[in-house]
Amino acid sequence: MNYGNAGREYLRNRVMTASPIQIVVMLYDGAISSMVNAREALSNGDRIQARVFVGKAQGILGELVSSLDRVSGAEIAAQLDALYAFVQNRLTRGNIDQDGRAFSEAEKVMRTLREGWAIIAANSAS
Repeated sequence: MNYGNAGREYLRNRVMTASPIQIVVMLYDGAISSMVNAREALSNGDRIQARVFVGKAQGILGELVSSLDRVSGAEIAAQLDALYAFVQNRLTRGNIDQDGRAFSEAEKVMRTLREGWAIIAANSAS
């Protein structure tokens, strides 16, 4: 059995059966994981790997930004957009300056937002 394929299939099934809110939580999980990995790579002196993980986190942030409902949830969307811009900035600065603290600041914001989305997901499931 190819475990790599099994893992990808599991993830694909998980995403395909998830609600939109659960997918948002999964995106947060992916971004946070990438930020943690970027900080760890940087602390290990692996700048190239840190950049790879920053790029992954920024890609996920791009997905979150593009999913904002700027019509129905204009005020909330604007606030989330500002927070995502802050996180993007901290990731960029951390990458340029090789500053793990900037990654930690970005991660802290994302963890706080993720907690809120997880509560919404739990409430909508019940």
